[in-house]
Amino acid sequence: PYCSVDVDDRLYVAALRGLVRLRRRVDFDVDTNTVSQLLNAEMLAMAADLLVLARGSWAETRSIERSEALFERALFDHVQQRGERIFNLLSLLHDPADMRAAYRGARSPSKNVRASTLEFLDNILDRGEKRQLMALIESTDATEFAAAAHSTFDLAKEDHAAVLQRHIQGKNEWLRAVSLWHVGHSGHKEMRPQVEMLADDVSALSAAVAKRALEELDSPEKQELTMGLTVVEKVLKLQSVDVFKAASTDDLAHVAQIAEEVELAAEE
Repeated sequence: PYCSVDVDDRLYVAALRGLVRLRRRVDFDVDTNTVSQLLNAEMLAMAADLLVLARGSWAETRSIERSEALFERALFDHVQQRGERIFNLLSLLHDPADMRAAYRGARSPSKNVRASTLEFLDNILDRGEKRQLMALIESTDATEFAAAAHSTFDLAKEDHAAVLQRHIQGKNEWLRAVSLWHVGHSGHKEMRPQVEMLADDVSALSAAVAKRALEELDSPEKQELTMGLTVVEKVLKLQSVDVFKAASTDDLAHVAQIAEEVELAAEE
């Protein structure tokens, strides 16, 4: 129920952005049933991830501390991207200019601006869209949002293994890689079969991290692993550097893929 489309996440995002840019220039018909199905799936998935972050609604999840674990940081970035996708899908069903303004208003730090945005959306969205979107963007703390997620989406917070499993099976390559790394780092041996399946994945990123996870599951006490740094481990190092402190983990992953590992002696 959490998967929006059966294609790579990056292709889906690029296609969606392209459609929205085109619709700003040319009015064309869309398959409203398909768009509505995608919208419902995106909102359901966002609700599930917000429950994991346990910070409250999307309105209360505007920043994250650098000290947070990599998985939480990656999930936070994914939630922000999903919010953009939700409003892009709404742009295919409603006036794109209105939805672009509403997206900015929903993310505003000003309570007055957010309140005006909620009132505006309340007047133009249909009942089904409104009920789910309001649950996501109204300002609620973690306890209030958990109650709203249960009543609106029939969701309860998943256990940690279930969250990792969901994102390993998901279409976002970076979050899949981070989840795989976390399986190995945290010693989730019960998930070994799923990790083994991805060790030969067509994605070089997923395959490399899956192999590292298997190595850690086999030898958790080993101090020196045989492989070089994976992209995930390079991101862990990069995010500790001040110049990268404002970068998303997804952006750092692109930097990490072209970064070379160099060993230097202590005096060099």
